Amino acid sequence: MFLLRHGIRKPDGIKDWGEPYRAWLRSLEFPLRAIQMAFQEYLIVVKEMEQSVCRLDVEVHEVARDSPHGPMIQALEAPKGVKETAAVTIVAKIGDFTRFSNPEKLMAYAGLVPREYSSGSETRRGSVTETGSSCLRWILTECA
Repeated sequence: MFLLRHGIRKPDGIKDWGEPYRAWLRSLEFPLRAIQMAFQEYLIVVKEMEQSVCRLDVEVHEVARDSPHGPMIQALEAPKGVKETAAVTIVAKIGDFTRFSNPEKLMAYAGLVPREYSSGSETRRGSVTETGSSCLRWILTECA
């Protein structure tokens, strides 16, 4: 938003937050020193947040490895697209998987079952119900 407020758009063909994008950001110069300083502070905050995420990822890894849920976390990481942080989030939201007698109940808990409109012999299915744990639903759809 800062760049857009100053009429600056990223060049075509550059993906957000890749190295070419970052090099472009570092090359930007503003006419007023105050604006340049504000922009530099934004870049510093982004770098600090990335470092914070890295530190938290290391801590999540340590906790997950030593957790009694470690085997479940590792099993959830087996499918492509499920990384450790996602697996830890899923386990944290579900807890004990055995409390669900079948997969349909687990999916209902996550709100990932289709709506159904039934009347007599007619049955229509709609989008997912979106009831239940929104965080669990979000992480599962992100992994998918």
